[in-house]
Amino acid sequence: MIRNKFQFKTICNVIQIDWDELKMSMREFPDGEIIVRKKIEWDTDKMNRYFHGPVLCFVRSQFRDLGTVATKDEVKNWLKGKFLDKEERNGFQFLRSTASLGRDEYIGFLKDIDEFCKDKFQCGIPEPEKIE
Repeated sequence: MIRNKFQFKTICNVIQIDWDELKMSMREFPDGEIIVRKKIEWDTDKMNRYFHGPVLCFVRSQFRDLGTVATKDEVKNWLKGKFLDKEERNGFQFLRSTASLGRDEYIGFLKDIDEFCKDKFQCGIPEPEKIE
């Protein structure tokens, strides 16, 4: 399995990381680069609750109002297929998991969904700040 993010901790100038996992992933690419930055702290649980709750329910209800009945999973997979790049693993294409999105990618994903909803349904997705 290829990972594109590796976390590490520095304790008393000693770096703690799973070096074997990093090296195995690096072997999968003919060429690459490693970028080190400060860890971004953001609540992935909140992100998933927002997308899997209010956003999916909203989009599903909008499609239902137009006569298209779909389950939450069908709507989720349709949105991921429309707005996210697919992952290729062992020659097969897979929908990308929202859990793998970085902060900027996630914001872009939600903006794409919001723009689509404004064009298709004439209203945007619920704002995260107005959700309990």
